[in-house]
Amino acid sequence: MGRKVEDTGKKTEDMGRKVEDMGKKTEDMGKKTEDMGQQLKSTNENLENVKQEVATLKEKIEPSAPPITAVAVTESNPTEASPYSIATLSKPLSYTNVEPYFDRPAKETGVSEEAELVMINAKDEKK
Repeated sequence: MGRKVEDTGKKTEDMGRKVEDMGKKTEDMGKKTEDMGQQLKSTNENLENVKQEVATLKEKIEPSAPPITAVAVTESNPTEASPYSIATLSKPLSYTNVEPYFDRPAKETGVSEEAELVMINAKDEKK
């Protein structure tokens, strides 16, 4: 039994060393993480500086539009008809330049081509 106690003590010591080693590794990882954080912060600062420099150079190359100095003048329109009144949604006077209405494809309506031909013939016979 004394030997079992000694073996258990050695195992406990070994486990204690392993725990200490793991603690050191964890500390090292923490330091590396902090270093990476510092690197990311410095990279972010560098990126912000580059953004500002690019914006400055862009303004020098492509200056912004000059300020408007003239006063806007409104034209009088005695008829009060809008010059855009041509473009309306009302029915056209003539259908000659209007594209014909196309029926939906047979696949979309669910009607086969043969059934569609029968329906068209039936409409023609009624006329």
